[in-house]
Amino acid sequence: MQSASSTNATFIRPSKFYLSGLYNVPYAKYYYVFLCFVYIVTVLGNLFIMGTIYLVRSLHTAKYIAVFNLALCDLCGSSALIPKVLDITPTRTTEGEAA
Repeated sequence: MQSASSTNATFIRPSKFYLSGLYNVPYAKYYYVFLCFVYIVTVLGNLFIMGTIYLVRSLHTAKYIAVFNLALCDLCGSSALIPKVLDITPTRTTEGEAA
């Protein structure tokens, strides 16, 4: 057993934290435009693949059902990730309270 005096006491919890985000990055708004473009292309591409597999009767085989499921997973994953990344990446400097 270690005594309380021998534990590592170098970790200090700050009362506030500082988020700089993309404040000092030039052309930061193009990052958002790029992510929006990637999101739109991803959604439209996956919907096209899913729609094609659903509508063409000859594609109702095990291989294309797996492709359909992969497109669905990619659609759900990108719909959960990209909007959240756009939301949590501030373009201005903010200061918040530590939890």
